[in-house]
Amino acid sequence: MGLIRKKLREVLFFYCHLSHGKTVVEPEREDVDFFLSAFLSAGKSVIGFFDEEQNRAWFDSWKMGLVEDDRKLLKDMMHQRNLEVHEGGADVIPEFEVAPVNSRDTSPGYENSTFARLPVPALPVRRKGYYFWIDGKRLDVNSISWRYLELLLKLVSDYQERLTISE
Repeated sequence: MGLIRKKLREVLFFYCHLSHGKTVVEPEREDVDFFLSAFLSAGKSVIGFFDEEQNRAWFDSWKMGLVEDDRKLLKDMMHQRNLEVHEGGADVIPEFEVAPVNSRDTSPGYENSTFARLPVPALPVRRKGYYFWIDGKRLDVNSISWRYLELLLKLVSDYQERLTISE
């Protein structure tokens, strides 16, 4: 179980980096792609442990106890990982969004200026949003990845509980 808990921490690590990216677009950066790839691969490693022969019956039973949407999410995320590793990338669509940001938020030390009390217009900042394209639907990468992380946490927790009961 130590190795599985380590892989689970790895999933969490990559999710945290994936979900707390910079808001100002830097087109040459591929951080999201790299973190998503690592997140999907680490998640696959966790599931792989439970899909091995000695754990498969328990894992299949566990999955059947989930609601249909959660079973489908596990399948979809495994598919995204396979696309990432074997097809050159997950079905992810980057989209630019324009969001207003107050210039005080983007200029360090501005509040010390004598003009700090003047109204400051909101300046548009381009952000990049990332979305999975699954079953013809545009799904937010952060939201879907968070739900996937929750399912992995539940999987490991339920398995550990099973081990504690059988001891």
